[in-house]
Amino acid sequence: SATGSEGKSTMAINLAAAYSNLGKTLLLEVDLRKPSIANSLNIQPKAGLTDLVTGAVSTDSDIFYKNNKDHLKVITCGTIARNPLELLSSHKFELVLEKLKQEFDYIVLDGPPTLPVSDSCILANKVDGVIFVAKAEDTRIKVAKEAVSRLHKLNANIIGAVLTVAEPNKMSYYG
Repeated sequence: SATGSEGKSTMAINLAAAYSNLGKTLLLEVDLRKPSIANSLNIQPKAGLTDLVTGAVSTDSDIFYKNNKDHLKVITCGTIARNPLELLSSHKFELVLEKLKQEFDYIVLDGPPTLPVSDSCILANKVDGVIFVAKAEDTRIKVAKEAVSRLHKLNANIIGAVLTVAEPNKMSYYG
């Protein structure tokens, strides 16, 4: 999304849950500044992605939360990183991501907003596709266009968009 509170985490949770019906799926929280997955899923935060990348934990099996008969696993943010951009740009993060790609059929990343920080721009080139999220009647067109433009300049593969918090009864007026 362009800014915060547009429904990225909710969309990521739902997308990961849907993919878990098709195969082994991981929901990976990469919003290292304002993580919300643990709170949204009502799970107790423990070691997570940052701890795995920095080597504070040695095996990823120590940090998984499991659901849907173990078809859906979740790795939360973990310890808040002092420099999230540096961590996400690191070779260690790429190695962790490559290892996870070998273990899962689908990986859904829940990232930070595009405009306030550069983290999502770094992540956009490490994934197969980006889904842009905009909040109905809240996200300004100019702001959304700027975020999408920034991602396009980085050659991000934007594969779609999701309109969140849309009320069908209000939208039916337009057909």
